[in-house]
Amino acid sequence: MIMRLCFLFAILFWQSPLVFGTTYYVAKSGDDNNAGTAAAPFLTIQKAADSMVAGDSCIIGEGRYAERITPLSNELVFKAAKDARVEITGYDRVDTWTQQPNSNIYEAQLSWNLGDQNQVLFDGKMMNLARWPNKTNFDPFDLEAIKITGTNTTLSHPDIPDIPWQMGGVVYFVGKSRWTSWRKKITAASAGQISYPTLSSDWQYGGSHSPANGGEFFLMNSLAALDAPGEWFLESFSKKLYFWAPDDVDPSTLGVLVRRRTQAFNLTNRSQIVLDSLVITGANIRLKGAQDCTVRNCEILYGNHTIASTSAAFVGDASIELDDNSTGNLIEHNNIQWGAANGIVLKGNDNVVDNNFIGHFNYLGSYAAPVELRGKNDLTRNEIFSAGRDAIRGGGSGSDCGYNDIHHTNLINDDCGGIYFCCGQYNNTRIHHNWIHDIASRNEHFESYKGTGIYLDNSTEDVIVDHNVLWNLEWTCIQINWAGKNLLMYNNTLWSNDGNRSASMGRWVNGYSFTNVQLYNTLANEPTFHASDAQNNVALGLNSNPFEDRDGNNYMPKANSSAIDAGRVIAGYTDGYVGASPDAGAYEQGGEAWVAGPDWELSTPTTSVEEAANQLPVKVYPNPSNAGYLNIEAYTQGPLVVRLFDLQGSLIHTLQSQGPIAQIDTSVFARGIYLLQISGKKGRHTQKIILQ
Repeated sequence: MIMRLCFLFAILFWQSPLVFGTTYYVAKSGDDNNAGTAAAPFLTIQKAADSMVAGDSCIIGEGRYAERITPLSNELVFKAAKDARVEITGYDRVDTWTQQPNSNIYEAQLSWNLGDQNQVLFDGKMMNLARWPNKTNFDPFDLEAIKITGTNTTLSHPDIPDIPWQMGGVVYFVGKSRWTSWRKKITAASAGQISYPTLSSDWQYGGSHSPANGGEFFLMNSLAALDAPGEWFLESFSKKLYFWAPDDVDPSTLGVLVRRRTQAFNLTNRSQIVLDSLVITGANIRLKGAQDCTVRNCEILYGNHTIASTSAAFVGDASIELDDNSTGNLIEHNNIQWGAANGIVLKGNDNVVDNNFIGHFNYLGSYAAPVELRGKNDLTRNEIFSAGRDAIRGGGSGSDCGYNDIHHTNLINDDCGGIYFCCGQYNNTRIHHNWIHDIASRNEHFESYKGTGIYLDNSTEDVIVDHNVLWNLEWTCIQINWAGKNLLMYNNTLWSNDGNRSASMGRWVNGYSFTNVQLYNTLANEPTFHASDAQNNVALGLNSNPFEDRDGNNYMPKANSSAIDAGRVIAGYTDGYVGASPDAGAYEQGGEAWVAGPDWELSTPTTSVEEAANQLPVKVYPNPSNAGYLNIEAYTQGPLVVRLFDLQGSLIHTLQSQGPIAQIDTSVFARGIYLLQISGKKGRHTQKIILQ
């Protein structure tokens, strides 16, 4: 990985506008008939892209650019001007509305319709497509669905309203085992019943995915279902948008953003393109077939959205898309959040995804993830969180997945977890030096309790799992199903919680046996191990604390711990150990106190698109905090509104101060990671805080 990074940095230096090429300028005050200079800038980024040749750069001024940019040449740089917030958006603002008589519903005439990919934002928040039953909030991970039993052609419930669902309506369904959701267009409807095309009998719909075995559902996409604040509907033939704004306000007062473009940058088959310090909203970056391109210091919010009514379990939409022909691309130091399907589809070879925040993906509840890992690629030093199903799925072929902080998955689905590989050979993909923690299923309607850490499902082969720390997992830290072949598990720390299903390891045999499944130098607080060769593993009691500071997530073993010198030498994995023998577990006493996740903190809000433009200067201390309080000092005048959210986006605490200083008593909250949002006269500030 280091050699590839050095090569990419050399490319960036070679591309520098200070060394080669012409620098073009774009500004909201510009004109595409200008020369594109600093004194006479272009108006659009695409005009600059049309003018640029290899070695050129484009400096973009402050503002919001509703464009889809397709460069015509290679070896280009697109960068925000210094200290400028440059937003490239897939949304158009809709300001002209007509109120329907005797109604809170407003309508606006559009000239476009994206079908399943339509999306509406109001005051920076994603609104709800008209549905039944109504939602009570704007959290897309909270399904608010109804438990039901049906057939492969119909669902019946006495409360289904008698409206024309067959006129474009869609049923959303999750089977009782919740591996994935499916969505189908409704073909017929009557009071208490809807019908849809007969489901196939293959695994995607059979068994626990069939309504005959129970599940959860809701209905959406009907004008007749628009009966609550926050709901919208776009009529396909007339392109009229109908919207009932929250709090019954006139939508023109705050502005409505409607998705119009699905791509911000199309870099298909381009090489050596650099995107730097840009904000991208409502649209994605396509890197299919791209070579040696770089995306850095960017913020990408709602890069994809769909209800996917014509697809089944797998939905391929992504905020950053690579394919099998993508090579040598670098995605670093970005904040990539919110999407119905995937964050990054990481395919191809020799691509690097490093030092990013990637979260709040797959609120569709399909086979998608913040990172879909394929090919031979590096996924390192990222924080990957808040996923409907898995945080990382796929496995790649000889990929490197290391030093990532992975948490809070299974928000919609179940029988999944932090890292999920299934049913294939992965050519010694290595999972190492990751923190994987705080994973539990929602267990609403059906209690299955299968939130796991590393899941090697159904005869996974050729994977190396070493030096990971897994804790506070609802189910197993490592789950291996069926055969399992050439699985090398070394020096992992597996720390169960006190849940009645929590265990170090789990296994569904189903008539299969292991081949070369090695488990060495494990440190655990629960003795359930599964391997064909187990050596030098240390199992302590559930409430044992052999660590320097477990409450502070410091899993370095204490000097007097039984983990010290308890391991065996494993060439290439325990090199440089201290003492008579390697220690058991992920850390070596006296060795490197490695830390997973990015080396930077988010400083801009990530809960909505509009909020990202409003930054309030704030000092928050101590952070991490184990003092029982948190001090907040804002550099503004007037009162503050302070809100504390958990990492699923649920509001857990609110206070309003009399002035620009506030204090939160943190002793009443559980230890963990939270999002703190502070609102004042000059804007808003959001950051991650750690309570120890």
